[in-house]
Amino acid sequence: NPLARALVLRGRAGRDGEQNLMRLLRVPGRRSGRPHEVPVRVATWRGARYVVSLLGDAQWARNLRAADTAELLVGTTVDPVVGNVIQGAEKEAFLDWYCRQPEHRLSVRAGLKVDPRKLTATETERMVRQHPIFRLDPAPPQ
Repeated sequence: NPLARALVLRGRAGRDGEQNLMRLLRVPGRRSGRPHEVPVRVATWRGARYVVSLLGDAQWARNLRAADTAELLVGTTVDPVVGNVIQGAEKEAFLDWYCRQPEHRLSVRAGLKVDPRKLTATETERMVRQHPIFRLDPAPPQ
């Protein structure tokens, strides 16, 4: 999305605060190896950064799962990261927290299709199955 790219790289979008920060995620394609960029919203939970694939098992999520490594971009800053898929209890705990945060309300309603005020165990199970979540750890120095 050229508009999102311009807002993140040249504008002020996503530069302030700790939650719901807009970044570009640059991840190599799993077949071509060419870098692909997608705007993502970053959540900070328990001192770590996370991204949720709001569209389910999207191409960028498949690419990140295959490559493990990516870059987060904002302005002129490039932050190398390792994408670790979270599962099980960590994923359920993250989703429970994520759905209750006011900063993520729009993503929860539009992307996860959940009313955070009426969150049920059934909806949580559906989200766990349908939406990959990655913890973005700092990449080791090269």
